[in-house]
Amino acid sequence: MPTVQRTSSRFGRAPFTCFAMTLLALLGCGSNASDGDSWESSLRCLGVLPTGSGEFQSGDVTRSVRFVGESLFTLSSCVQEWDPLTGEELLPEGVELKHSRTSGGDILQVSKQHGFLGMNQGGRFYAGVAPAGEAFQSKGKAYHKMAFVDGMDAFAAYNKEAVFLYGRATHELRSEQPIAQGIQCVVGGTDSYATALLDHSIVLWPCSEGRSDMVLKGHGAPAVQMAYSSDESALASVDTKGVLILWSLETGDERLRLSLPMSSAVPAAALVFTPDGTMLIGNGKGNIVTFWSTETGEVLHELSVPGGGVLDLDVNPTGDLLAVGTAFKGRFDPNAARKIASSYQDQHELTSGPAFVYDLTSL
Repeated sequence: MPTVQRTSSRFGRAPFTCFAMTLLALLGCGSNASDGDSWESSLRCLGVLPTGSGEFQSGDVTRSVRFVGESLFTLSSCVQEWDPLTGEELLPEGVELKHSRTSGGDILQVSKQHGFLGMNQGGRFYAGVAPAGEAFQSKGKAYHKMAFVDGMDAFAAYNKEAVFLYGRATHELRSEQPIAQGIQCVVGGTDSYATALLDHSIVLWPCSEGRSDMVLKGHGAPAVQMAYSSDESALASVDTKGVLILWSLETGDERLRLSLPMSSAVPAAALVFTPDGTMLIGNGKGNIVTFWSTETGEVLHELSVPGGGVLDLDVNPTGDLLAVGTAFKGRFDPNAARKIASSYQDQHELTSGPAFVYDLTSL
């Protein structure tokens, strides 16, 4: 990791804790799902990270959150590194202003072996927190994204027609795999990477010699999001109709079939396993995050997150923290923004999408 300097966030240490308590009381940051539900007491909100430029522009939504060791990386109008327990931003040496960094991007890329790598935007990958310029651009005819595959030390960049594998260090094209069925999305693991195809199937591509491809069939619509368990014995996938399937990657069989409400206008989802594999956490639309038992499929908890909706989820390596990236709520209002900058006292005034950090130890 590069040398970092600690900068107090808008709230600092003591004010950050006080702020979190205020948010809990005034926003219902961890309110119960509804009266009569049998949920345990809701998760404790440890605080809110004021991601982005700090100007509360409506574009400063937190699109991606990723834990790496004890740090949390967020992607909004820029990439930022945080101490999730104190709310302090950790700046790379020589970088002073948040908004001096490259803006845009759609997902953060991390590696189990190498830690934080950078961000991608379409077919371009930018290395580090404060990249000087474009690292490389993948090959293809249409809009495409990337997923890092640890086992191959490579990026799987894809469009609707093919997957292109690029070496992490060299950025050289290693292989091109045409896929006639068409590709919806790709997720990278350690021993494999999974491609969700437009014919509703999911294909796992091997990263080690001698392993045969695995085809998972069970969805009635294209899968729009997938997630590996930490030990990669399981894969979760959700399709545009809200069917959520938990697959065994040892047998290729469907273990559980669940339901996750999805947005018909913009089908997207966030899925993450806890490190021990006992829980799957997901969101399909709105601000409700659901926790399922991976053994029984039982809903263990539901969490209502303030703001305009959930965009991304991640759990830290020790399994005791949940990070939630959110969208802005409502139209941008300069007067409301000034109030938000000092207190966040009313969730209906939120015009920017911060990152929330929750305590998972009570589950």
